[in-house]
Amino acid sequence: AKTFKELVIQEKNKLTKSGKDFILFDSGCEDEELYCFLPNKQQKTYIKLFNNLKSKVTRLVPQFLIDTWHALKRVTENLPRSNNSIEAWHKAISQDIHSHPETNKLISHLIKEQHLMEIFLEQINSGVLFPRDQREIKKDQSIINLAKDFSKKNLFDYLQSMNEIMK
Repeated sequence: AKTFKELVIQEKNKLTKSGKDFILFDSGCEDEELYCFLPNKQQKTYIKLFNNLKSKVTRLVPQFLIDTWHALKRVTENLPRSNNSIEAWHKAISQDIHSHPETNKLISHLIKEQHLMEIFLEQINSGVLFPRDQREIKKDQSIINLAKDFSKKNLFDYLQSMNEIMK
């Protein structure tokens, strides 16, 4: 094949052994920016290596389904992202307790933590608002705006923009 339009990928090479799409973001042969690296006849060793690797690798079903951890919907609806809360809690607790604490010390700390959370919940239910850092608010708004345009961007541009926001 001399052009992408002449390139025919066999059906058996379009799916994994478990029947899932092998190329998740295939833009099709009409895409002018599609790159395909094919070895020439002198690079037979690459073909052998690829076939050897391909025969040993199968796609496994992920331990956690994408709906479990995918946060795009939560971001676009401006809902809290659980990872942020969990990471903040983990940082706070790791500053108070060193690794491998005694059992009683850990239990005592968790009891204090539970009491503190009950106080915070009571304050929130009574209308107390906790101020957020303006930089974090601006970063969250940028993430929301980027997530709303997710389908309009190609994946590389999206990830590059997200990387800039997270710096």
